Amino acid sequence: MELIPVFLQCIFEVSKVGNLPRLPLTDLSVISSRSITTKKFYEEAARRYQGTRMCCVGDIGESLENPVQYSIHTLWEMQRLGMDPKREDWSTWTVNVRTKPFQEKVSDFDPALADYFQEIWK
Repeated sequence: MELIPVFLQCIFEVSKVGNLPRLPLTDLSVISSRSITTKKFYEEAARRYQGTRMCCVGDIGESLENPVQYSIHTLWEMQRLGMDPKREDWSTWTVNVRTKPFQEKVSDFDPALADYFQEIWK
């Protein structure tokens, strides 16, 4: 037997019914009051996700292998949940969302998504 320590900040609740009506995805780990974590981490996550039940992790493999696509999918989740782009701290993102090439990829993915974030890209 081998001991492999794993460090995490939270044991997430798994959503059985998704985030209806706006995001019909199921079996996502979400930050919620039923997550097992510290009060500080929960409060920070709730602030960061603007009180929504946003998927807290997403596709870890995609975030490492294709951070641009992962970022686009995160923007899509933010739009579906009605999060306010002006409240996000874009300086913490590893992908610069304000570049023209990134914006073009977002527009190719979903023109309505590009419109949703247009105000922060000015």
